[in-house]
Amino acid sequence: MSDQIEDPNEDQHDATVIQLRPDTSPDDTADTDVLTGEIVSAPERVRGKGGQRRDIIPKPIQRDQIKATLKFHRRLNWHRLRFHGLRLPAYLVLGIARSAQLGMGRAYDVSRVRSGRPG
Repeated sequence: MSDQIEDPNEDQHDATVIQLRPDTSPDDTADTDVLTGEIVSAPERVRGKGGQRRDIIPKPIQRDQIKATLKFHRRLNWHRLRFHGLRLPAYLVLGIARSAQLGMGRAYDVSRVRSGRPG
């Protein structure tokens, strides 16, 4: 008896096989292309610096800046409160008017349906 399981539909497979990694054997790794050109160095801004250190604690919450940060947020939220507080009555009036229009439209539509009048 054979150790291998045979596929009865072996000749019916239509799948396309896509190689995820190209087959690289030691013989294929020989680089035959030669690059020609002039060698240039990296720009000064890249070559001289390894990176900048940044503060661990952000500037707005450092001890010497905390008062200024709190003042900024206090003034910002006071402005927001006044801005929306001034407009709130107008928003309420517009919302009530819109709801009244919708309610009247629905009431009119319901009365037409109940009376048997076509729309």
